[in-house]
Amino acid sequence: WNQLKRDHQIDRPFILMVGLMKPHKRTELGLHLLKKVLENVHGDCLLIHTGFLEDRFYRLFQAQVARLGLSAQIRVLGNVDAATLSCLFQQAHFLFAPSAQEGFGLTILEAMMEGTPVLGFDLPWLSELGADVALRAPEGDIDEASKLGLSLLGNVELRKHLSIRSRIHAGKYSWIAAANQTLQIYERLVHGRA
Repeated sequence: WNQLKRDHQIDRPFILMVGLMKPHKRTELGLHLLKKVLENVHGDCLLIHTGFLEDRFYRLFQAQVARLGLSAQIRVLGNVDAATLSCLFQQAHFLFAPSAQEGFGLTILEAMMEGTPVLGFDLPWLSELGADVALRAPEGDIDEASKLGLSLLGNVELRKHLSIRSRIHAGKYSWIAAANQTLQIYERLVHGRA
């Protein structure tokens, strides 16, 4: 962690975003969330993004960062290995997941497995996967999302509580559980109880 902090100048609390920089991921909402949070937070925080950077979308992201005056608060790490991602999850105050849609949302489960609170919008994919553990603002409501983000940044007890609940919730998902459920379906089909 210390090497990662030095290498990327991670010297403040941070919000983590993980994923592709593509339109449906709505990375720009992370910038607007950060801007709102910085208007109300005592001190400073960072937004760290990790994931594949497609050139044209990354250039648009950089332009938005500059336009919003957030260059000093943004760290873009690109693709990172599993150990680095795990470390980032463990150190983040929360994961912001503004995506409009997800195929499954594996990143959310990875974050929860590490005990990282998750904040996003009230969309079917996050409601289903995050259940009552992920904090959700009304769709597209950056003001409400920033209030929830401020709560996560400023309230250690809330983060601890959500961290425990996140780990428990993520524990319900495993490859073994998926294999067992698939086996049960096959057994019902073979025995004519479908």
